[in-house]
Amino acid sequence: GGYQQDLSVSFNTSYGFQNIIKRPSLLDAQGYKQVLDAARVNYEQDIASGALAGPKDPTILNPLPNSPYNTDWLKLVLRDNATVKRYQFSVAGGGENTRAYLSASLFDQEGIIKKDNYKIGRIKLNVEQKMNDYVKLGVNSYFSFSEATPFSDDNNTYQPYSNALGARPDVSPYDADGNIAVHNFSNPLFAFERKVTDKWQNLGGTLFFDVTPIESLVWHSAFSGNIRSNRYNRYDAPNTRRGLNGDGVPTGYGYYSTENNRDYLIENTVTYTDKFANDKLKLTLLGGHSFQKWEYEDSFVSGENFPSSDLSWLVSAGEINQGRSFYKAMALESYFTRLQLSWDSKYHFMVSTRYDGSSKFTEENRWGSFPAASIGWTISNEKFFNVPAITELKARASFGYTGNQTGISYASGQSLIGSGENYDQAPGLAATTIFNPDLKWEKGQALNLGLDITLFDRIDVNLDYYEKETQDLLSRVNVPQESGFRTMLANVGNISNKGFEANINARIIEKENFKWNFGANFSYNDNEVLKV
Repeated sequence: GGYQQDLSVSFNTSYGFQNIIKRPSLLDAQGYKQVLDAARVNYEQDIASGALAGPKDPTILNPLPNSPYNTDWLKLVLRDNATVKRYQFSVAGGGENTRAYLSASLFDQEGIIKKDNYKIGRIKLNVEQKMNDYVKLGVNSYFSFSEATPFSDDNNTYQPYSNALGARPDVSPYDADGNIAVHNFSNPLFAFERKVTDKWQNLGGTLFFDVTPIESLVWHSAFSGNIRSNRYNRYDAPNTRRGLNGDGVPTGYGYYSTENNRDYLIENTVTYTDKFANDKLKLTLLGGHSFQKWEYEDSFVSGENFPSSDLSWLVSAGEINQGRSFYKAMALESYFTRLQLSWDSKYHFMVSTRYDGSSKFTEENRWGSFPAASIGWTISNEKFFNVPAITELKARASFGYTGNQTGISYASGQSLIGSGENYDQAPGLAATTIFNPDLKWEKGQALNLGLDITLFDRIDVNLDYYEKETQDLLSRVNVPQESGFRTMLANVGNISNKGFEANINARIIEKENFKWNFGANFSYNDNEVLKV
């Protein structure tokens, strides 16, 4: 909501359904028999002519008997008219010193495969309060939860759709006792015997305040955080392939895992903005500091020997056979400053620098400095410029350095040693990778030249030429296998990117009840490895 805004309440809902438009046309039992009989006749002819040898098992040449079954496997696994429901509610308003916004939504979808469901709900609350003429406080918060009953990807025992496409139509899906039948192919219905719940919760927000001791100076301080957690529970009944315990003994199998992602960011900036020389010179000076930390942990446990499929949580398992817990973390600290100058809305200049430190690198290589500068000239604001068709014309250029640390994991010293290398019932450790103490920031050096044109106040054209060279590329390199490893992390080379981009956006028609916009773009890029 905004300040001095009347209270407004909104509610929206929608309901729909989904189906497969073009359902694959599969052979029925009679057609399946005809195809196999034709293949058998062709095979017999090839044997008689000597083109192929006879089979080791001559019974496979027996004609396929007529079957009393004609199973439509797709009908058994697909859901007709799967529903999609949406609900959204919001309320907003504000007074002289306060403004607030609250919203809640729910999305509920049935998959086109039976028992496939997904539900997600979201809540958002934003509040801002002016304490006085110098201090303003605010909070932006959100919470979401989701629950899914997912199925495995294609080419998997527990993927009902792909298995239905390859299932024989001349057999029954169930045996004489009414149980799911076991055939020489994966019965698609076994996928529904797996019980899966996948739940996520996400809680986060930003708490901030602005202090303006004088009109031109603003201190902005913000604390942001996010907690994202997952709980995954799976149970495979004894009559499923995984529930057979790998040795044909129907014991059931359970798996439970948790995942927790946490991150927070503390940022403080001081911004000074002023005008000089009869307001022709505009100055903006910013300085700041930020600290960000990420933490990740997960765990899982699995078990077997369940007394009943009605007791599907691991507390009922007779045997706990596997488990693990894992933790990793990283942090990034930054100092930054930026100076912007503009003279008479014609000449523009900006210079900035960052000084970043990452826990991914050793103390000697932890910090990197990344300066940048840009200039611009708004030609259309010059007195000598008089081209009625051109509303705005601006030329610009920039040059600077960027840093990258995403080519490696959470820390250069993390995961160097792994556990589980046990011997004679005694715990053991072993090296898992080669440590490289010389790892450092990957740096990018970029030059950009651009031209922005607005024609007739309706057509925007942006032209850019760029050159970027990435130095000290972070990647894995091969090492002699005598070391006991195949690769290690290193700064391995330089890559050059040069190219041209053009964008055009046109507002062809702008009426109160009708708008017509047009957009097009073109890009060309030349990528070259300069050094390995």
